[in-house]
Amino acid sequence: MELLLILIIALIIFGPSRLPEIGAALGRSIREFRQMSQELTTELSKELQAAAEAAKERERAEEEKAEAQKTEAEKAEEGEDDATGSVPAG
Repeated sequence: MELLLILIIALIIFGPSRLPEIGAALGRSIREFRQMSQELTTELSKELQAAAEAAKERERAEEEKAEAQKTEAEKAEEGEDDATGSVPAG
């Protein structure tokens, strides 16, 4: 019902000769809007995926760093044990 009312008002305002032109222009505008919206969605998805991958990479690097520090600490601790155990008394 509302669509019919809108069409009647458009017919009165623009006249029957310009109505097809306006309809075509409106159709093009809607198509362009949908295309831009799809492109924006695609770009946003790509950026979010890249950010997620970067976060995972950063997390992996932090885990590797923590593991390396743990290994170094264990080696240093073993070195201390060896050094204190080999000192003769007296």
